Amino acid sequence: MDTHIEQLLEYILKGSEHEVHKHLPAAKQERDEIKQLVGTQESSQTEAYGKLKVWLEQLEQGKEIFRGKATQTLQVFRDHLKPLLKNIEEQRHYTDTTRASDHDTDNRRSFKASNPIERNREVSEAIQKAEQEKNIIERSKRAGQALRHNNPDIADLSDTNRPTKIAERFSELYDNEWTEAFEKLSKNKITDKKAIGLLLHIVQSTNTFCKEQAETMITSMISSFNQNKETDQEKQMKVKAEEAIPRLKWDFAEEVISMCERLKIPKPSNDGVLIRFAKQATELCWWMNVQDPPVYMCPTDDTRKTDFDPNLYRAYTKTGKHLDFYVWPALKLHENGGVLYKGVAQMTN
Repeated sequence: MDTHIEQLLEYILKGSEHEVHKHLPAAKQERDEIKQLVGTQESSQTEAYGKLKVWLEQLEQGKEIFRGKATQTLQVFRDHLKPLLKNIEEQRHYTDTTRASDHDTDNRRSFKASNPIERNREVSEAIQKAEQEKNIIERSKRAGQALRHNNPDIADLSDTNRPTKIAERFSELYDNEWTEAFEKLSKNKITDKKAIGLLLHIVQSTNTFCKEQAETMITSMISSFNQNKETDQEKQMKVKAEEAIPRLKWDFAEEVISMCERLKIPKPSNDGVLIRFAKQATELCWWMNVQDPPVYMCPTDDTRKTDFDPNLYRAYTKTGKHLDFYVWPALKLHENGGVLYKGVAQMTN
């Protein structure tokens, strides 16, 4: 049975605008249900949810949705997210079938509640159970902290800037700000390949910039921690990292303006799409580099095509056996870690 999201995508492909608006609210409700589950799922589902979220927001804002993107979104949804909705429906069915038996149980409990001895016994058991659960939670928390220490493959799900979340936002950056900046450059009569090269250079340059800034900040903070042993180091590191973001964005934005002048590209405005792209890229690269260990952005040097790993990239507009040029970087959990996000590359035969 088709979900509301599938029906919405299929009506877009058919060009039925009335049915699209009719199914949009129900599709958004399904998206919100998926959100409750996807946070703890594998990275493929996290990335798929990110694309669906962006796509629905664009549709709600009245932006034109191309048929190719709708077809791609439909396939991604069916492969990675539809099973989650199926699990939700099965859970609802289970809940409905147990309500009748719960009603009988409530009647028996009302008898126990009227008996003082029985009531005291239940209160005592409830207190004991609460104590046991509290102890279990504390032990689990300590065990989780011990496991995560010096182990980047285990994520802290309470951290909104953990690597999987950064990768999700990095994917959204490519889908949204990158596309807007690319279209703006194209309108200035810049070739597609040159525009792609500029945007790729910007994201790689800000990653290098943020890496240097992060190393400086961490070195300074470690010196401070050595003087004050009682400081909550992890908390202080996050606070300092957050405070640094506005300055880093503006510093690198100025570098992008200088970069455009050197390349004889029209100077971007401070609130233009190219600067917005650069600032968002800077914030994400900053969070990548303050991780322990840092998230690794794979090199995109066209002069070293022999190092190209096809397992780290998906095709841009052409498929093939060999690399033509890079479009968007791939991310790894750390330099020797697993793939966090597949990049984009133009292929050729």
